[in-house]
Amino acid sequence: MAFAIRVLMTVRARHVLAAAAILLWSGFSHSAFAACVVPSDTAVVSVQRIPAPESGSERLLQLGDRIAIKVKNLGDLLKDPNCNLKAALFLDGQAVKGLNSFQSTDDRDVIVFDLGPTPDSAAVWKHVFANPFEEGWQREIALNVGWQDQGAFPGKPSVQKINLFPEGWAFFFLVLLLALLAIFSGLAINSGLLRDSPPPPDTVKVTGDQLDRTQPPPDAGPYSLARTQAAWWLFIILAAYILIGLVTGNFATSINSTALTLLGIGAATAVGSVVISQSKKEDQQARARTLLRRITDLQELGTLNAVAVANRTPVQASRHAELSQTYPEAARAPPAGLDASIRRNAVDYAVATNQGSSGFLLDILSDADGVSVHRFQLFAWTIILGVVFVSGVLHEVAMPVFSATLLGLMGLSAGTYLGLKIPESTVPKQPPTQP
Repeated sequence: MAFAIRVLMTVRARHVLAAAAILLWSGFSHSAFAACVVPSDTAVVSVQRIPAPESGSERLLQLGDRIAIKVKNLGDLLKDPNCNLKAALFLDGQAVKGLNSFQSTDDRDVIVFDLGPTPDSAAVWKHVFANPFEEGWQREIALNVGWQDQGAFPGKPSVQKINLFPEGWAFFFLVLLLALLAIFSGLAINSGLLRDSPPPPDTVKVTGDQLDRTQPPPDAGPYSLARTQAAWWLFIILAAYILIGLVTGNFATSINSTALTLLGIGAATAVGSVVISQSKKEDQQARARTLLRRITDLQELGTLNAVAVANRTPVQASRHAELSQTYPEAARAPPAGLDASIRRNAVDYAVATNQGSSGFLLDILSDADGVSVHRFQLFAWTIILGVVFVSGVLHEVAMPVFSATLLGLMGLSAGTYLGLKIPESTVPKQPPTQP
């Protein structure tokens, strides 16, 4: 009998515990999994700039504006304990995370947002600003409100026109860009900004293909490929930075690793080129002195050739014999051939002393012996990737991201240029003694 009573009590206790567990689970699930129900008629009622524009001064929305959006049922949703979620602005169905926002105290159905880029919303603004030069700087965009991590409210969004380029900034950017371009071009033409080092102070000026001892040597050398490349990337990235900052308001984080790498490649190429040129400077100057002495000797030989043999003084005869032995081909050449040799040597001397320019394009693509493949390779890839970079900025209003392969290609071209610049001749290789 006692055993039966104990069995009955055990069974009843188990039932009680099971019932209690069921009740506890039911209560927990009701509180934990209660849904935030958004009425189907929840929709944007109005969108208003703050402060409200005066009559007749209406303008399009733009970055930097503070906007108040009235949403039906918003006040009830925000105070619902089951809707403990973060409200967010949605542009074309995408949540703009990180915006400064607050609920209006005057109307609980109104939420205020400060339009602007944030680190968490880069992809949304990239979509908004896409292809401005193809689709225009003014476009329609669907504004809505919703839960940041669950999507926009079900009602119809409000379609608003937004001006991607703030009023007044377009003219300012154009003027600034043209001013920078004018200053840069003026410095490039009239200074050594894009040029190699100038001729040494004791250089004899070459005018055309003749020595001109009455004039000082030029104060600038030929155009430099390495300096041109560095300036190219500097100007492109500076212009892109200003454009992106004026349009998006993002001056702090718009420069990415691709821009830094391209600037670094340009700077490293320019520095490496200067170091290599300086390492060959002493040899180059020695070759220039040899050419100058040869030109002077050939001019003297031509003068002595014009004096009849019978009329030469012993000093002249001795000097003529010495020069004829040193330059046998020139001594046997007719006057026209000797003059051509002098002129060619004068041109070689101008090259050896970094005098003047043969024109921008020829300067940057040529060494002492003419256009070279490694220079053209660096020039071509710099132009191509520059165009790709600018196209990316104009399509996305953001610095493009180049793959490691593209950046490696740019670095390889620069490295090839520097590597082949080391044995690159600073004086033309053709024998200057040939008439």
